[in-house]
Amino acid sequence: EGAAPSTSSPFGLSSFTFGGVKYARLVLATYEALMNSELPLQGAILDELLSSLATTFTAAITAAMNSALTGASASLEVGAGSGSIYTSMIELRHAVPPRFDTLANAWMLSRATLAAIKNTRASTSGVPMFDPNSNQIFARNYVINDNFDSVCGAGFVVYGSWADGCWLRKTPVNTRIFLERFAGSGELGFQTTQWLDSHFLAELAGAAQPPTNQPLYFTSLAGEDGIPSSSSSSSSSSSSSSSSSSSSSSS
Repeated sequence: EGAAPSTSSPFGLSSFTFGGVKYARLVLATYEALMNSELPLQGAILDELLSSLATTFTAAITAAMNSALTGASASLEVGAGSGSIYTSMIELRHAVPPRFDTLANAWMLSRATLAAIKNTRASTSGVPMFDPNSNQIFARNYVINDNFDSVCGAGFVVYGSWADGCWLRKTPVNTRIFLERFAGSGELGFQTTQWLDSHFLAELAGAAQPPTNQPLYFTSLAGEDGIPSSSSSSSSSSSSSSSSSSSSSSS
């Protein structure tokens, strides 16, 4: 029988500091436009404000995730440059340590990358290697994030335990309708405001007390089986009717 421990041996701790980035958007609409009986403009404006807020959040969180994963001192990239989508994906699937390997784990990738994966075929028979009609890859669900192509690069795929590797903190959405502020110009104002911050366990890979295991890993399928070797960035513009104007800001 070994000797009983005589001193305390606590585990090391590292921490995040959550802040808050403010995201706000204002849309002005004329009284005449709001009186249009064919179009419930007020509801459409509020729906668009909430949708654009979520879209902005997703892009910001994706950029933070990309920085955390690719900047980790202990490399979290596996399978890149294998020359085979199947090989890269199977290596990524089994990179997650047993502690974090659960049925709730999920993939995150863009629609373009998903289409390329689902179209991967056996070289001789031409049979698809992934079920094109299934909403899973290797028996795990996937989440679509089209920001991956522009933020992370073509063919970027992340897999693992999101519950253990990602933390999001945000306030409730504050929605305001300004009845008098813009009355002088014959307009009503609609504004949504929310604060958000996010952190990833990969950020602590280089901390004084780094985590022993990581729950999220990634691979890049760029250059493999038809996936571009580099992503081309594109910008999209939104149109507004002549009867309304909008402005957005984040700080």
